[in-house]
Amino acid sequence: MGKKEPERLDGILEKIIKEIEKRKEKTLNKKEVYELLEKEVLPGISRHIKFGELKRKKITIGVDNPSWLFELKFRKQEIMRTLNKFLGREKIQEVKLRLL
Repeated sequence: MGKKEPERLDGILEKIIKEIEKRKEKTLNKKEVYELLEKEVLPGISRHIKFGELKRKKITIGVDNPSWLFELKFRKQEIMRTLNKFLGREKIQEVKLRLL
């Protein structure tokens, strides 16, 4: 077993600061998604959607009705803008809609 080289203090502090900043970032929960879309995008929509997941800058939203799916396809950019505005940065780059 070889000895481990000591790590510089400035490197350790930089890692700690990055971790603290990462934890401060806003995240979305399902309730916030429903409230934002209801308020900012389309009143009445929260009864017709189910938030799937937010993974790799893509949000998945299930829709219970083909008519609502059709409507939301036209509003994908608006949904992305609304959610990214709430997050304070461009975390979402794609909205995937699917029929439930």
